Amino acid sequence: MKKLKLLLAMAVIVILSFTSVAMAQEKNTVTRIEFIKMAMDLAKIELVDSTETSFKDIKAEDIPYVETAVKNKISSGYGDMFKPEKNITKEEAVTILVRALGEEAIAKRMDTEHIEIVYDELVSSWAKSYIVYGIKAGIIEEGGKFNPKELLTQEEAKKIIDKAANYYNTSLTREGLTAVKMLDNATKNLMDKKTYKCEMTMNINGKVKSEEDEQPINMIMNQEAQFEAPETMYVKQNVVVKDQESGEVKTNSEVFMKDRIMYIKSEGEEKWFKMDMNPMMNELQGLTGQNFNNVGVSKEQLEMFGMYAKYDKDVTLDGKNYYVISIDIDKDAFKEIMKQFADKAADMAVEQVANIEDEQNKDSEEIENFASDEQNKEMVKQMIKSMIENMDMEIGYKYYIEKETKMYDKMDIKMNMNMNMFGMTSEMNYIGNGKYYDFGKEVQFPEIKENDIQTMDDLMNDNIEE
Repeated sequence: MKKLKLLLAMAVIVILSFTSVAMAQEKNTVTRIEFIKMAMDLAKIELVDSTETSFKDIKAEDIPYVETAVKNKISSGYGDMFKPEKNITKEEAVTILVRALGEEAIAKRMDTEHIEIVYDELVSSWAKSYIVYGIKAGIIEEGGKFNPKELLTQEEAKKIIDKAANYYNTSLTREGLTAVKMLDNATKNLMDKKTYKCEMTMNINGKVKSEEDEQPINMIMNQEAQFEAPETMYVKQNVVVKDQESGEVKTNSEVFMKDRIMYIKSEGEEKWFKMDMNPMMNELQGLTGQNFNNVGVSKEQLEMFGMYAKYDKDVTLDGKNYYVISIDIDKDAFKEIMKQFADKAADMAVEQVANIEDEQNKDSEEIENFASDEQNKEMVKQMIKSMIENMDMEIGYKYYIEKETKMYDKMDIKMNMNMNMFGMTSEMNYIGNGKYYDFGKEVQFPEIKENDIQTMDDLMNDNIEE
């Protein structure tokens, strides 16, 4: 009997000890909502002003954090439950942290094939790119026993957040602003100035090949532009084409856009050709949910076109100090947007030509027949889609923002574009640089009257005479 009592007493002690240890371990872990708050506070993410949520398990004081996390694609829920009190794993925490830092797009581009072997078999497939980013950024240690699927402890959370804070402050921000926020602010500063001017020089080299021939391309394009917020612009363009047979061929043109009506005039022409861009811009806005203007680079444009913005090393040029921000475009995201737009662009292109003819009250039977033939429309759509599918490109921008004024000052462009369409291939390289100036100063735009505009018929007749 004594032995039985002793055994029971020992069993109770073991159970109580195990429970105490388990409770201590449970208390030492970090919940989803706790880490989301840590990550968003680190990244200085502004909380949405919301008191409502679709999730059924959120405390009132946590709603702004949860709704902000969902809105910024930092975290998501489980149906109508968010599970804020669920203990978070290490790989989940790193994923949330990378997203909060605004680095998800860059993380997804990283090579996960050579992930440290100690992690490789342990990391969930969806988390690999985030773990690789964490290693390269020094947020988590390479080669250590990270154990990605283990629950995150309070001590580990503090360690990760401290390392992330150091990386955030030294590499991802300037004056507390991310590259995206710095660009967004510079764009708003441009809008506040209302007007500005820009000069751009672009060197274009490449070749166009067919089965029978190969033509080298070598040209220089110079542009002088004046802008008035939000969408008025006037561009004078000079193009010098270098030809082996005829030497240099120079052409000049002008483009003026106001209220999304574009006017184009080529060298030697007395009148402007008018093109209404409203249908196309409205369609693009409808597809993307974004409003576009000609001024600067907005956060919305960066996100839509899959553009990655990051700081390069600060530089001093001609006595001025600059923050330098590089932007790379994700070609897959860009092509996806173009595919969405392709069908509508084809319909609008055909219909606009027909409408121009109708407006001039000319004999437009041939145009109408073409526009009403669904096979012809489908042919145009397939041509555009084929062009997009066979497009390979690399596009990069570099913006120089003056530290003192937080204004755009210089811009560099590098672009490689290869296309294959209908038996012809083109390989083109573009290298350009530009400068912004005369912020808030007077700009001059052409005055275009009705009798200064030429019709589509005029252009077609000119082409026939030539």
